[in-house]
Amino acid sequence: MIFIICGLAGTGSDVPWGLVKLKHEIGNENCDAWYRFGTVEYKSFPCTIGNIRTGEEKTIKYEDCDAFQYDFNKDHKNFCDDCQKAGDSIIGLLAVALVATLIAMPIVWLRVGDIDKGLEGQGCTGKRLIVTFIISLAVVMVISACAVWSSNCQDRLEDYMKWRVDNDILVDKGESMVGAGYALATVAWILLIVAASNELCTPPKPSEVAGGHQANAAPVDGVVTATPLHAPATEMAYPQPVQVVHQAQPVYVAQPAPAPKI
Repeated sequence: MIFIICGLAGTGSDVPWGLVKLKHEIGNENCDAWYRFGTVEYKSFPCTIGNIRTGEEKTIKYEDCDAFQYDFNKDHKNFCDDCQKAGDSIIGLLAVALVATLIAMPIVWLRVGDIDKGLEGQGCTGKRLIVTFIISLAVVMVISACAVWSSNCQDRLEDYMKWRVDNDILVDKGESMVGAGYALATVAWILLIVAASNELCTPPKPSEVAGGHQANAAPVDGVVTATPLHAPATEMAYPQPVQVVHQAQPVYVAQPAPAPKI
């Protein structure tokens, strides 16, 4: 979500989606001028060679940039219009992705809470399916935003760079590349794919197979049976040893007969 917000911040030149570098050269001196392109506007950063300034630092909205591009628009497709349309589409796509992640976050929080309470286990639970669908939608939106920029605006910037190299006597060579906004959006959809994979249906634990029964490892007559994990213990009757107590028998001792009285 943080990376999506940063991608949305690329409306201006602070977090650009596209960059153009033009190397100006006069004699043995040279300098690099930069152009940072956002989804709504772009900004030029000229350089100085000796006493010559290659241009003026300014921020220009795409809807107002026709006059600034002078002769380029006569022979080439206007990158201002294309980048403006691409920027509007990107803002809409990333906004949908951001809303989707905001909806998914509390559902994930509730799912984790249910697991802690023992109310939800593994497998294809309802909350997992909902979150997987929502995050997958966000992935599609962010990837689409990157594709829109690459096909509709970045190609036009490449044309503009080449035109400046061919027609500007001060420009020796140039380079066009994607910027930080595009890179952050790319990281966003990669992380979203990881998040969606984490929410996919997971195989149930052994304790949840067959409604709380665990499958026996060895099949009986080709059939795998299930044994309840929490079956009540059965007390087996074992023969108890009998202790025989022998009582002592009385011992009779013969007493001598009394002597007769005289």
